[in-house]
Amino acid sequence: MATQTRTRLWPALLAGLLLIPVIVGVGLIAALIGSGGCDGVAPAGPPSKEANRDIPADFLTIYQQAGAKYQIPWQILAGIGREECDHGRNPDPSCTPRPGASGRGAANSAGAAGPLQIGVGGAAGNSFGPRGVDANADGKTGAHDPADAIATAAIILIKDKGAPVGKGIDAYRTAARAYNGSGPQAEAYADRVIADAHTYATGANAVANAAPGATCGDAGLTSGGVPGKVVIAPGANRPGGGLQKVLGIDLAG
Repeated sequence: MATQTRTRLWPALLAGLLLIPVIVGVGLIAALIGSGGCDGVAPAGPPSKEANRDIPADFLTIYQQAGAKYQIPWQILAGIGREECDHGRNPDPSCTPRPGASGRGAANSAGAAGPLQIGVGGAAGNSFGPRGVDANADGKTGAHDPADAIATAAIILIKDKGAPVGKGIDAYRTAARAYNGSGPQAEAYADRVIADAHTYATGANAVANAAPGATCGDAGLTSGGVPGKVVIAPGANRPGGGLQKVLGIDLAG
């Protein structure tokens, strides 16, 4: 009788042992998919038709570069750029993009300057002073230089407005509101930024690599990137292609 019991137990025990790596593997996949803020990845993806139609090509490239480097969806930066100065097309002198510019340049009555309307003094505060960055490595930092302005806006969102890194578009509503201020006007502003960002996005979920050594603490702010290049993670699934295997498990089946 004992021999028969042991014989029946072997198949069950073997099945249980075989399930362990599967469970561990599925748990690891869930962790990889569910992570995103601290593991150096952020939602990216190609621009939508509306983005290509609405955003000047030079601004679009800069939004994508800054989004990849600082691990913010580039569409959020583009949404703010549209709301602030219509991607530099607003005729107000405080909005005029000036590649290669240095310093604060022309500011509006609240003390905001450049295509991302960064505070340079007055009611808007002075975020440009401590946060300004020479993003295009031309030896100058200018609130009206599009590359500097967009990168500086990304840093302000992370360091001053509580923006997370590596999250989806909707996770940035609070930071977008804080970028504008507070109250009903800022709430409406945030709604428009998020709506604009979704308009510029596509259904593709490409993943941009973090800058080398980036962590949740520094969000890659001190890590160097490659100017003019958005890096796609090796093996990222592309639109129209079948899902690739992860840890030997076929996600498509």
